[in-house]
Amino acid sequence: MRKFVAPILLLLSFLPTGCGGNSDGRQALSGSVLLHGEPLDHGAVKFQPTTPDQQYATGAMIQLGKFDIPREFGLTPGVYKVIITSQELDKNEPAPVAKGPGGTLPPAMRERVPAAYNSQSTLTIEVKAMREVNRFDFDIK
Repeated sequence: MRKFVAPILLLLSFLPTGCGGNSDGRQALSGSVLLHGEPLDHGAVKFQPTTPDQQYATGAMIQLGKFDIPREFGLTPGVYKVIITSQELDKNEPAPVAKGPGGTLPPAMRERVPAAYNSQSTLTIEVKAMREVNRFDFDIK
Protein backbone atom coordinates (compact mmCIF):
# COMPACT_ATOMS: atom_id res chain seq x y z
CA MET A 1 0.00 0.00 0.00
CA ARG A 2 2.84 2.45 0.86
CA LYS A 3 4.49 2.10 -2.54
CA PHE A 4 1.29 3.47 -4.16
CA VAL A 5 0.85 6.45 -1.82
CA ALA A 6 4.22 8.14 -2.50
CA PRO A 7 3.85 8.30 -6.32
CA ILE A 8 0.28 9.59 -5.99
CA LEU A 9 1.37 12.33 -3.58
CA LEU A 10 4.23 13.26 -5.92
CA LEU A 11 1.82 13.49 -8.87
CA LEU A 12 -0.65 15.59 -6.87
CA SER A 13 2.09 18.07 -5.94
CA PHE A 14 2.33 19.11 -9.62
CA LEU A 15 -1.38 19.81 -10.05
CA PRO A 16 -2.82 23.33 -9.55
CA THR A 17 -4.43 23.77 -6.15
CA GLY A 18 -7.95 24.95 -5.47
CA CYS A 19 -10.02 27.38 -7.52
CA GLY A 20 -7.37 30.07 -7.30
CA GLY A 21 -5.07 28.68 -10.00
CA ASN A 22 -3.68 31.58 -11.99
CA SER A 23 -2.71 30.20 -15.36
CA ASP A 24 -3.53 33.38 -17.27
CA GLY A 25 -1.22 35.69 -15.28
CA ARG A 26 -3.89 37.86 -13.65
CA GLN A 27 -2.74 39.99 -10.72
CA ALA A 28 -4.65 41.07 -7.61
CA LEU A 29 -5.18 44.81 -7.10
CA SER A 30 -6.06 46.92 -4.09
CA GLY A 31 -5.79 50.49 -3.00
CA SER A 32 -7.32 53.58 -1.56
CA VAL A 33 -9.16 56.61 -2.90
CA LEU A 34 -9.15 60.00 -1.19
CA LEU A 35 -11.42 62.86 -2.27
CA HIS A 36 -10.27 66.26 -0.97
CA GLY A 37 -8.09 64.51 1.60
CA GLU A 38 -10.85 62.26 3.00
CA PRO A 39 -11.53 58.58 2.21
CA LEU A 40 -14.17 58.38 -0.54
CA ASP A 41 -17.18 56.87 1.25
CA HIS A 42 -18.65 55.18 -1.83
CA GLY A 43 -18.00 54.91 -5.55
CA ALA A 44 -16.44 52.71 -8.19
CA VAL A 45 -13.04 52.32 -9.79
CA LYS A 46 -12.63 50.80 -13.27
CA PHE A 47 -9.49 49.74 -15.10
CA GLN A 48 -9.70 49.62 -18.90
CA PRO A 49 -7.18 48.28 -21.43
CA THR A 50 -5.01 50.81 -23.26
CA THR A 51 -3.95 48.45 -26.06
CA PRO A 52 -5.94 46.00 -28.22
CA ASP A 53 -3.86 43.00 -27.07
CA GLN A 54 -4.96 43.33 -23.42
CA GLN A 55 -7.63 40.74 -22.64
CA TYR A 56 -9.22 42.09 -19.48
CA ALA A 57 -10.93 45.10 -17.95
CA THR A 58 -12.02 45.06 -14.33
CA GLY A 59 -13.36 47.21 -11.55
CA ALA A 60 -14.52 47.29 -7.97
CA MET A 61 -16.74 49.19 -5.60
CA ILE A 62 -15.03 51.73 -3.36
CA GLN A 63 -16.17 51.51 0.25
CA LEU A 64 -14.82 53.76 2.98
CA GLY A 65 -11.94 54.78 0.72
CA LYS A 66 -10.75 51.27 -0.16
CA PHE A 67 -11.09 48.78 -3.01
CA ASP A 68 -9.90 45.19 -3.50
CA ILE A 69 -9.86 43.03 -6.62
CA PRO A 70 -8.88 39.39 -6.09
CA ARG A 71 -6.45 37.71 -8.48
CA GLU A 72 -9.17 35.74 -10.30
CA PHE A 73 -10.84 39.04 -11.32
CA GLY A 74 -7.60 41.00 -11.66
CA LEU A 75 -5.56 42.19 -14.62
CA THR A 76 -2.62 40.86 -16.57
CA PRO A 77 0.56 42.97 -16.43
CA GLY A 78 0.40 46.15 -18.49
CA VAL A 79 -0.84 49.75 -18.51
CA TYR A 80 -4.54 50.45 -17.88
CA LYS A 81 -6.74 53.56 -17.93
CA VAL A 82 -8.32 54.44 -14.57
CA ILE A 83 -11.88 55.73 -14.17
CA ILE A 84 -13.19 56.74 -10.73
CA THR A 85 -16.82 57.68 -10.13
CA SER A 86 -19.01 58.53 -7.16
CA GLN A 87 -22.53 59.86 -7.49
CA GLU A 88 -24.82 61.50 -4.99
CA LEU A 89 -28.31 62.97 -5.00
CA ASP A 90 -28.30 66.41 -6.64
CA LYS A 91 -30.15 68.61 -4.14
CA ASN A 92 -30.11 71.58 -6.54
CA GLU A 93 -32.21 69.78 -9.16
CA PRO A 94 -35.99 69.52 -8.77
CA ALA A 95 -37.42 66.03 -8.47
CA PRO A 96 -38.20 64.67 -11.93
CA VAL A 97 -41.87 64.40 -12.86
CA ALA A 98 -43.12 61.21 -14.48
CA LYS A 99 -44.93 61.62 -17.78
CA GLY A 100 -47.72 59.12 -17.83
CA PRO A 101 -49.62 57.05 -15.31
CA GLY A 102 -47.70 54.95 -12.82
CA GLY A 103 -44.31 56.03 -14.05
CA THR A 104 -41.56 57.08 -11.71
CA LEU A 105 -38.23 58.58 -12.63
CA PRO A 106 -34.99 58.14 -10.77
CA PRO A 107 -33.83 61.13 -8.74
CA ALA A 108 -31.35 63.55 -10.31
CA MET A 109 -27.78 62.56 -9.48
CA ARG A 110 -24.49 64.42 -9.73
CA GLU A 111 -20.92 63.19 -10.09
CA ARG A 112 -18.75 64.09 -7.10
CA VAL A 113 -15.43 63.15 -8.70
CA PRO A 114 -13.95 65.68 -11.18
CA ALA A 115 -14.21 64.75 -14.88
CA ALA A 116 -10.40 64.46 -15.05
CA TYR A 117 -10.80 61.14 -13.18
CA ASN A 118 -13.75 59.71 -15.17
CA SER A 119 -15.26 61.05 -18.42
CA GLN A 120 -12.02 62.90 -19.32
CA SER A 121 -9.57 60.62 -17.51
CA THR A 122 -6.00 60.32 -18.74
CA LEU A 123 -4.93 58.62 -15.49
CA THR A 124 -3.16 55.28 -15.96
CA ILE A 125 -1.63 52.59 -13.79
CA GLU A 126 0.93 49.90 -14.54
CA VAL A 127 0.10 46.42 -13.27
CA LYS A 128 3.21 44.33 -12.62
CA ALA A 129 3.66 40.60 -12.27
CA MET A 130 4.28 40.01 -8.57
CA ARG A 131 3.50 37.63 -5.78
CA GLU A 132 1.91 40.35 -3.65
CA VAL A 133 -1.06 42.53 -4.51
CA ASN A 134 -0.49 45.48 -6.86
CA ARG A 135 -1.40 48.52 -4.73
CA PHE A 136 -2.67 51.80 -6.17
CA ASP A 137 -3.60 54.86 -4.12
CA PHE A 138 -5.45 57.81 -5.65
CA ASP A 139 -5.67 61.28 -4.10
CA ILE A 140 -8.34 63.29 -5.91
CA LYS A 141 -8.24 67.06 -5.38
